[in-house]
Amino acid sequence: MGRRSTPGAIDPRVGGTSTEPALADEAVIEVDWPSGSIAVHGSPWESDAFAVGHLVTEGHVPSFRAIRSVTVEPEDGRVSVRVEAARGRGPRIVRRDNVTLNSARRSLGRSIPPGERRIEPEDLLSLARFLAERERDMRAAGPLHWAVLYDPASGEAILASDLSRHSAMDKVVGKALLSDVPVAGRILYSTGRLGEEMAAKAVRVGAGALATRSVAFRPAVDLARAHGLVLVGRLLPGGFLPYAGPALFLRRSRRTRR
Repeated sequence: MGRRSTPGAIDPRVGGTSTEPALADEAVIEVDWPSGSIAVHGSPWESDAFAVGHLVTEGHVPSFRAIRSVTVEPEDGRVSVRVEAARGRGPRIVRRDNVTLNSARRSLGRSIPPGERRIEPEDLLSLARFLAERERDMRAAGPLHWAVLYDPASGEAILASDLSRHSAMDKVVGKALLSDVPVAGRILYSTGRLGEEMAAKAVRVGAGALATRSVAFRPAVDLARAHGLVLVGRLLPGGFLPYAGPALFLRRSRRTRR
């Protein structure tokens, strides 16, 4: 698949001193594909990854293989992204927000069967230690949300940031897909709260677990339990709060917090 990406994947441009707070750039990100278009306010970097990740995690395309090319055209205060992809079924989607209404209630597609997941409590604590080592740099980048795709087997991770926690999650998935890095079975992490739509994104891409340093809402917990997704909150090197997962996993994670 051919992809043309002009410098729309702009690096975070923030700055600050002890007397001046760090400020993050904001722009209107417009994404257009054969079956719809969206316009959201977000961070004007890695827009190609955002577009790819958003279309896949929201179920607007059947899979990453349906995307043929991505073209990014940055402008002053605006980034336009054109995605060539197989046309989806149903009416054309046009919206101007970060989350499609009732997106979590649409078809979630295929997900990895719960028996294939191999996420253990120690995998999540390993991610927590990884994040703790990078917390200073992440905070220095300014008032941004971060998302991480973590492979506990290798300790390798992909990070992405955005003003929106939803867009940060879309970006990290898109970065992985554009780099031919598998998402299925790995841990997705967000610095923000986890609602039903965030859990739906994780299920759609077959993530092995979804974690946050914050908390999850009841609809997200219900969705995770229904689809066998490990879901945890308050993730720190010393432990975490388990919301959903196998019974053995929950018992072991409670002992971990002592």
